Amino acid sequence: MNSNRPDAQTRFKTDTATLTVFDPACVQHRAEDDADWWSIPDDECAEINAGNVAFVSLGVDGTYDCDVFRDSDRCQIPPGALTINIRTVLGCFYVGAGEYVVADGIGPDTRYGGVLMSLPAGNWTLAVTSPAAGHLVLRLAPLDTEAANSFDDSPRLS
Repeated sequence: MNSNRPDAQTRFKTDTATLTVFDPACVQHRAEDDADWWSIPDDECAEINAGNVAFVSLGVDGTYDCDVFRDSDRCQIPPGALTINIRTVLGCFYVGAGEYVVADGIGPDTRYGGVLMSLPAGNWTLAVTSPAAGHLVLRLAPLDTEAANSFDDSPRLS
């Protein structure tokens, strides 16, 4: 196996300058909320801190190419990476634009970019870096503890 080859790749366009990663089952309780429920800071942080979803402010709207790695042997977290703990009960994560989070009776739709990827159910640490403008690298490593976080504000890439 080539350790430099991502396990998944996607391209997505965001008009909210936001990346999201989540298991649809973990945010299903938001299915009847308004489409922009996650723009309310208290609601967004509550779901992130519970490990139900990762939202990452990218700073700029636009199109992003995204490489996703999910093997603990290849997932050393690089210095300066933004890290968020998340969980999956179904054994899949959606990776894509924030506007496709579960809400308003809809769920993620990969026809508009983003990807659904399978991996073992459990808790994961997500590390996000941006080595170049418009390029994101996500690393998912298994987590032996609860998928809890303690953010006071939206996580942002520096």
